[in-house]
Amino acid sequence: MKKVLFIATEYPPLATTGVYRSLKFTKYLYQFEVDPIVVTLTKESSFDIFGKIVDNSLLTEIPKSTVIHRIPCNSIKPYFSNKFKEFVNIYFSINDIIGRVWKKEFNIHIENIIETEKPTVIYTSLPPFSIGKLVTKIALKHRIPLIIDMRDGWLTWRTAPFGSYLHYLLTKREERYIFENADAVIGTTKELLEIFKYDHPMIDRNKFHWIPNGYDCSLIHKGLLLKKYNPKEKLKIGYVGSFYYSPKGQQDLNTPWWKKKGHKILQYIAVKEDWFYRSPYFFLLTIKRIIEKHPHLSSYIELHFVGKKPEWIDSMIQSIGINAAITFHGWLCQTDCRDLLSTFDAVFVTAAKRIGGVDWALPSKVFDYISAQKFIFAMVPSSATRNFILNTNTGVVLDPDNIDKAAIDLSNVILNGAKLSLNIDELQCYNRRNTAGKLSSIIYSL
Repeated sequence: MKKVLFIATEYPPLATTGVYRSLKFTKYLYQFEVDPIVVTLTKESSFDIFGKIVDNSLLTEIPKSTVIHRIPCNSIKPYFSNKFKEFVNIYFSINDIIGRVWKKEFNIHIENIIETEKPTVIYTSLPPFSIGKLVTKIALKHRIPLIIDMRDGWLTWRTAPFGSYLHYLLTKREERYIFENADAVIGTTKELLEIFKYDHPMIDRNKFHWIPNGYDCSLIHKGLLLKKYNPKEKLKIGYVGSFYYSPKGQQDLNTPWWKKKGHKILQYIAVKEDWFYRSPYFFLLTIKRIIEKHPHLSSYIELHFVGKKPEWIDSMIQSIGINAAITFHGWLCQTDCRDLLSTFDAVFVTAAKRIGGVDWALPSKVFDYISAQKFIFAMVPSSATRNFILNTNTGVVLDPDNIDKAAIDLSNVILNGAKLSLNIDELQCYNRRNTAGKLSSIIYSL
């Protein structure tokens, strides 16, 4: 049995999006002779940092033999108690504040944990990105092989510009530092790994490994069905999770420097990503076009949103003028979300647009959709999500840059129904037992 110090800042009973990858790895790694020794925040500290988003049912998925060390962290709230402190702690930093605030308690406790548990490998899941340097220093000090698991890009994930070109250079240096000193770097999509290799060409390409997010269920069927239009029924189309779109951040990305004021004049954009495409705007606009052409569908189509309601979405809906029933369900625990998802006939997903390139993100909600065996409407530009939907045949891809064609394609599916034959062999790569097996192979290779 290989002991791994498994540092996961987000962990149950916290129920943020970042929890699930770490949870599922610890759930399945025992089957591959790997013993994860979990190091995370105390419940109180995690609620202080990430908000009190709780789902106690997640605790039942952790094997009973799993050792969990919960280390306290001082509150981050004093650092953001007024607008001046908030500005200072955001602008004069290249990452989040969690690593800085947790550092003292973490370093005290981690020494005792390493001495007691004697791990042969250290693994950590990022973000929060500030934890990367913290864990790297511990690994170097104790000469323990290190695995960095990047759930998201750091240098490349920009919903708003860098504070300045210096912010960009310092971020790149810190990302390079943790990659150089890691023995393995994992990315959730192949597209993300290619970006890492491009940004850091001097790092050995053999260090980078692809382990995607995934699903738990057994795919016992060979296809997905979408019912044909029936005026006596409703077509429920759902969306689960956040959109990661900010009108303010988007404005900063699109406004030229000479039109900005104060410190914003120094803002720097390395690669432009249009996160407006991640919002539901283009899908809602497509639904509007469909109803304009087929008015009888206005009483047939229902849109359902699950998750925290964005403050900007009401004005977006109003500006589009869509004539369809829209329901916001708010945040739901895993069980309630799964139950509601089962009532949907189809779901939709979006992706950011990477100007001159391919968006690297594949939202974890896609696998929730697959687990629920739901037909996916993918309103996506060139992206990892688009590639996944096409390769697995789990949905219909719609072009957000051609709404007229998207409306025709989607209305044909809605009016006539559809059946998709899943690419089961491709989907097996994303089964969480198999992804845990990939991680165990890396662990045993170090």
